Amino acid sequence: MNKLKYIWTSSKIELLLTFLILALAFLWVGFTNDSPFYVNVMDSWYVNWIDPTVTITTLLIAVFVWINNKLQEWKNELPKKLDAHFKFKGKYVISCFHANLIGEHDIRALAQQIGAQINKGDWLKFSPIVNPSKPIIEKTKSGKYYRSFSIEVNLNELPEHCQTDYRVWIVDSEDSNKIEKKNIKGHPIQFFSNHHQA
Repeated sequence: MNKLKYIWTSSKIELLLTFLILALAFLWVGFTNDSPFYVNVMDSWYVNWIDPTVTITTLLIAVFVWINNKLQEWKNELPKKLDAHFKFKGKYVISCFHANLIGEHDIRALAQQIGAQINKGDWLKFSPIVNPSKPIIEKTKSGKYYRSFSIEVNLNELPEHCQTDYRVWIVDSEDSNKIEKKNIKGHPIQFFSNHHQA
């Protein structure tokens, strides 16, 4: 991906909002300005049109950047939870929902620990390729927000304690000591999705 394409795909919303703010500022200046848009004297055009448009646009962009930074701070301060899924030959063997996560850098290590714990203490043999997903904001049953991370781990061999069952743990977000444990017969091609809200 080239630089311009990366800038566009990663900042599409910000760029579109900037152009929208500029257009709105220009329109606002036009509605509140008595002088015609086409004026003969360059100085008059600058004073009546360019200067107010740039000033208003700068103010609006500064407000937008401040709001965006505050939203990012809010997201970063939210509690983090991890959904970890372990697959063997495309079928789900182990899943754990809503495990407490300290930080994004702990995702892989926590997933390994969860897998071993659900597999009765035996470490899982898995591929070095893991598939983390982008975090999303979710709500608990009591209305508290948290950032939900998810990871899929491909196993190299079927764990001894999961030969016939799909093991699912659902951690209660209000009390992480409460864990609902399920053993589902067989290994589905989609992970267990009827789990309750965190």
